Amino acid sequence: MQDKYFWPPKCTLSFYRRGAALGSFTNRRLDLSDTLMLQHDANQLTVEFGLVTESRRWLCWDEKNLAKIEDLIRYDLGFDGYAVTIRRCAANIGMPCDEEFRWKLWIRLR
Repeated sequence: MQDKYFWPPKCTLSFYRRGAALGSFTNRRLDLSDTLMLQHDANQLTVEFGLVTESRRWLCWDEKNLAKIEDLIRYDLGFDGYAVTIRRCAANIGMPCDEEFRWKLWIRLR
């Protein structure tokens, strides 16, 4: 597996549903399909996905970094046969990457 498919270094990925935390993970190789869809016996799921990183290579949430994460989300879920619609929950482009950025994900089986 190539590093380009990993989440950023020193990251925490968190998931929320209906305002409640589902869990947080620090594994750069975390598989979204296994983590989310296998835990919920459904063909579709709506969650908020939050990411924070302490990496020195990721200083602020700019358009490049946000697009990279969104591409990883699409790749990860698409690889396992899911379609996803992604919406950014904050318009805080420029905030530090050590502050959580959240996306709302609508995931469905193709």
